[in-house]
Amino acid sequence: MVDPLMPSTMGNPERIEDFKQVDPRYGNVDSVKKVLSALKLQGLHVIMRIVPNYSSNNHTWFKKSIEKVSPYSDYYIWRNGKADGPPSNWLSINGGSAWTWNEDRKQYYLHQFNATQPDLNFRNPEMIEYFSDVFKWWLDLGLSGIHVDKVDFLFESLNYTDEAINNIIPGTVHDEYDFFRHTNTRDLPELVGVIKQWAAVVKNSSGVFSINGVPDNEEFDLANLIHRPLVIKNGNLTVEHLKRYVNHKLKMNQQTWTVETIGEVDQPLDTAECLTDMMLLLPGTLVVPSGTELGLNPGSIFPWDHSNSNAGFTTANSTWKKLPSNYLESNVEKEKVQMDSYYNTFKSLVKERASPSIVHGTTETAVINSTVFAFTRLKSGNPGYLIAFNLEPKEKVVNLSNMKHVPEELTVIARSKQLWKQLPLKYN
Repeated sequence: MVDPLMPSTMGNPERIEDFKQVDPRYGNVDSVKKVLSALKLQGLHVIMRIVPNYSSNNHTWFKKSIEKVSPYSDYYIWRNGKADGPPSNWLSINGGSAWTWNEDRKQYYLHQFNATQPDLNFRNPEMIEYFSDVFKWWLDLGLSGIHVDKVDFLFESLNYTDEAINNIIPGTVHDEYDFFRHTNTRDLPELVGVIKQWAAVVKNSSGVFSINGVPDNEEFDLANLIHRPLVIKNGNLTVEHLKRYVNHKLKMNQQTWTVETIGEVDQPLDTAECLTDMMLLLPGTLVVPSGTELGLNPGSIFPWDHSNSNAGFTTANSTWKKLPSNYLESNVEKEKVQMDSYYNTFKSLVKERASPSIVHGTTETAVINSTVFAFTRLKSGNPGYLIAFNLEPKEKVVNLSNMKHVPEELTVIARSKQLWKQLPLKYN
């Protein structure tokens, strides 16, 4: 999966200036076609992430919308303010008002993210059709699929009503995003129709369609298009999260193949490792951010060794991204020879994904106690798997006898770093 290859402001893939063009930094239409074609010959297929919610404020559309030039005037969300300020109390993800005053147009425009990312108006049918064309345009160039990000922000309520205070998360203040509930700006039911339309466009072009941001309710299950990602608020992973996630996957249409990603969820490192391990042992394709296989947070360059020359990543004098702070300990060269490294745990689990029990097996889930979740993957005539997660750092003694088909003796295939300190392992 790659970030948008479109022209953007200052090279920022979150500030697109033209959705149907190739950024000159990557070449042109012909060169992109050639690269994608060559990759397919090698068995590699590229999916591109697209965020349709907003454009750059440097987009030609936005400039013409400010001037009220038809048809661009209605391409963005403009409102008159109240006597004391913005049209509503809506907040941006980054905190502060989601409304910014434009002196030229004499109105406020909406931006649920940054002020340099004005929200596009998806209540304008032209906008929905335009992005249908965008997806088809890129698929015609040779992409194998489209991943649409942040779809939960596509629609806002028509009446622009103030958001209610969120009493679930204490300790927030009025200009922090979690202070309000956001029932007027996220997960509106109009999403289902748009998602279905876009999915049909991609399917008709023989592409893979995946989305991130589908809300957790039955109405959106009707779309039956893509599996919801596991979203954890404030990093507080619980056994109920894990059980609900696994059981939802088991209820999915057998013809649906999921694409999962951990990198888009802001998680503590141990939580990310837990989710990665679990998803590796479930049906679907897992998109793993670079560095995850070494137990590193995404966002830094990949360390191949502990050398001072950019950890073997490049021979250049400098890099755009920084080295991870712990690259001397967490790098491929060192973790390969450490039996208790996350690299070796990850490698073991990837190998087991080819097992018939993992690919085609049945699954039983169990919440053992408040911190331990377990499930089995079983297929008759093949070795089965018992997977258990303890979400606390403390050692736990648990009874798994109530789970079906759990034998008296088990072979340990992979374990967390903490369990390597407890040799030999004992199972009764």
